[in-house]
Amino acid sequence: MTDEQGRFSVTGKAYRDGYWRVAVQGSTYGDYVTTAGPSDYVDVRHLTRILDYNAAPEPVRKGGTVTVQGMLYRYTDKWHHFVKQKMYFYFRPKSSAKWTYVGSTRGDRNGLFRKGFKASKDGTWRAYHPGSATYAKVHRDDYVDVR
Repeated sequence: MTDEQGRFSVTGKAYRDGYWRVAVQGSTYGDYVTTAGPSDYVDVRHLTRILDYNAAPEPVRKGGTVTVQGMLYRYTDKWHHFVKQKMYFYFRPKSSAKWTYVGSTRGDRNGLFRKGFKASKDGTWRAYHPGSATYAKVHRDDYVDVR
């Protein structure tokens, strides 16, 4: 159904990549002819998420170790552990807009990733998975106070 300006929306699930097009069927009385709009490519990626994410301890002593850990999951027909995936870690100091890459690690057979870093200043720790042609990218952040 269209609104008074001829606009419409379509809601549904796309299960695979491909070109999609909207077609309007003509009327049975010949008032309107069948027409189709331009096609548009839809890139379908499965969802990913990071659960149980934490950068700890909080607060941490200057020079101490901050351990960043969490669990990476992927969704196909249901949520599954996303195993042995490479995770990247970034740090953004308090009052800064710049993220700095600090290291990476691979998750284990249960999707658990963990890595320790030397704490030098207050700031936010980010765990990032870049995704792929099949899975969406995801990140989580946690702020840690250094004393």
